[in-house]
Amino acid sequence: MDKEIKNHIKIITLLIIVFIILYFLHITFGDIFESQFEHTEFNSEPTIIFQEDHINNTLTVTEIYPQDRDWHWPEVSIVNGSATLPYGKIEVGDKITNCEGYLELEWGKLGIPIWMADFR
Repeated sequence: MDKEIKNHIKIITLLIIVFIILYFLHITFGDIFESQFEHTEFNSEPTIIFQEDHINNTLTVTEIYPQDRDWHWPEVSIVNGSATLPYGKIEVGDKITNCEGYLELEWGKLGIPIWMADFR
């Protein structure tokens, strides 16, 4: 064989080996590197879980996600129904009072629905 052809075969073989190694590294370690960026979009979409009390017409905050960021009540809009929202930072235990009608809450800035409850 020609010396130039042997060099081409060596280069192609080396490239194939490098791609195989990279493929196996991606399969074995890919989740570690991807998980740190997995929920970046989640930071702009908060999730609040409420406990509904239809006797006292209240919603009580039981969980907030993501927990590493502060969310504030002025960011919440009442789309339908009526209620009295608290002020300041949203924290577990906060109560939305005087809930009436088919209540719909959303993030005012993003227009993302937060919660829907029927207090009729």
